[in-house]
Amino acid sequence: DRGAIDEEEFNARKRTIVSRFWSSLLEGDASQRVLMPRNIQVQVTNDADFADSWVQRNVDESGETEIGVSVAWVPVSSRQKGKRGGTRKTRHRISLIQLATADQVLVLQMAHLQPSKMPKLVAEVLKDEMVTKHGAYILEDSIKIEGDWATAMSARVDILEYATAMGYEAKNISQLAQTVLALDYTRPDWVPKSDWEVLTLSEMQITCAALDAWVSREASVYISGVSKIPPKIDVSPLHAALAERGINPPGGGKKRGSTSAASAEEEESRKDA
Repeated sequence: DRGAIDEEEFNARKRTIVSRFWSSLLEGDASQRVLMPRNIQVQVTNDADFADSWVQRNVDESGETEIGVSVAWVPVSSRQKGKRGGTRKTRHRISLIQLATADQVLVLQMAHLQPSKMPKLVAEVLKDEMVTKHGAYILEDSIKIEGDWATAMSARVDILEYATAMGYEAKNISQLAQTVLALDYTRPDWVPKSDWEVLTLSEMQITCAALDAWVSREASVYISGVSKIPPKIDVSPLHAALAERGINPPGGGKKRGSTSAASAEEEESRKDA
């Protein structure tokens, strides 16, 4: 409540509160991170069985119908020689898949997954039309998940599109966090360019990966609650969703929202700008 104080003092106090929130965001060790003050537990794993138990406990048994979803991968760093000569940019497979509920986040290390196949319950929840998945550029993330791990994602909500349609400034996840949740989520420049395939992720990598998924869900649920206007949930198959947007499916030539490494690099920069 702004009360009788002037705008400059109000904004200064708000910045102080946000700064305190950010500085108190990290607590616990790197694999069992807790985001404060909401007491959000972040668990990092490369164990497929643990991932399935997380989904069973936090989504299936709890009756959760809204989750945040994000992915991360090692950025393009070089050009590789093509089969027919010349060079082409390449993108690594997805390194992480992040899933978030209101108070739990799973950071799944796909690059080190044991056994090396999509966990059964993770695949099922991604496909489940009764569980809405919220994410930034979620259609593009769906393309990557389906292309890399042969797993479709249904019931998608692009939180940036939804927030923009509802009148918020939301060009990227950082701006979304600020304008919707008053959370100062400006990650260091080095984080998006970091190695997401290392076995032991840094404190900042874990925090940012977790926040990408958590902010997506939290912002969407908040906007829906205050506006009473639910987001459009896309349950169409990937090829139909792409066709609706005038995008060719992967392998179908040049397209907007391409899954090429160059476009993937551009998309990552949009998320982090």
